[in-house]
Amino acid sequence: MQQLDIFNDTRATSLANDVVAALADHDGERAARVIAVLRREEPGYRTLAALDTLQAFLEDHGKDSAPADVAAMAARVRHIDEFVLPAAAVLGSRADDFLRPVWRRLAATAHAFDGAFPEVDRVALLLRAGDHEAAETAAREIAGGQRLAVVQRWLCLACHPRFGLDGALAPLFRFAWLAPLRLEGIVAELDDTLLTKAWREFLGVLGNLDASWFPAWYLAEHPATPFIVEANPDEIPAAVACRRLMCILALEKQGHSPALVTQRAKLKALDDTFFAWYMARRSVFHR
Repeated sequence: MQQLDIFNDTRATSLANDVVAALADHDGERAARVIAVLRREEPGYRTLAALDTLQAFLEDHGKDSAPADVAAMAARVRHIDEFVLPAAAVLGSRADDFLRPVWRRLAATAHAFDGAFPEVDRVALLLRAGDHEAAETAAREIAGGQRLAVVQRWLCLACHPRFGLDGALAPLFRFAWLAPLRLEGIVAELDDTLLTKAWREFLGVLGNLDASWFPAWYLAEHPATPFIVEANPDEIPAAVACRRLMCILALEKQGHSPALVTQRAKLKALDDTFFAWYMARRSVFHR
């Protein structure tokens, strides 16, 4: 009797694996046929309900027309997140094979950027598909994106996997200026060892300042950072400080000068706390 149970389980597992392969290949017809056999031979099989959900979704997904508007797209994505993603866990390592074409198809039908529904923008969907290069290109095409925190977050997520921390610093710094209260979240999201270490060090010495000052701190600690300050928002003191600091770092290489004194005075006018930390750091550095 035990041998028979083992045989049945092996047969059911084999059928379930065939369904997984069919779903990963987006072959809905083959998946439906094998599911029918699995249901007939093992109606109580543990993953049958999840496989049913995925096969039904695949069948509907192939018939669905493009969402009529951004709200309809949002509803479709919510359905995927609530029902399809949990079921896709049964696919194991093949889950991405199943989901990537879904996100790519939705990205191809996405509407123009709508700040009220950023989660269904083409960039967000391309990121979910793992198409980082295409996501970066799409993000840079969004009008006014340099002043939108969500676009800078997308650029961080698109650039970091391909270029590492140095390649993500520019959008990361802009995100810090635009949404300082959310910087800690993206530090965790990027999960970069060097960035996490730097963030903790910043909090240790300048945690009383808001996170918009993290870029200026980072530049002071890492003056060789390959970062270009481009069109910083002048109304944000911490962003202006970065531009001032880059000028100061260049002047310091030439020794003490009236120009250096002038630039340091301008930096002090932006924030006394940051300036005091910077000057104390310079004093230690030059001992």
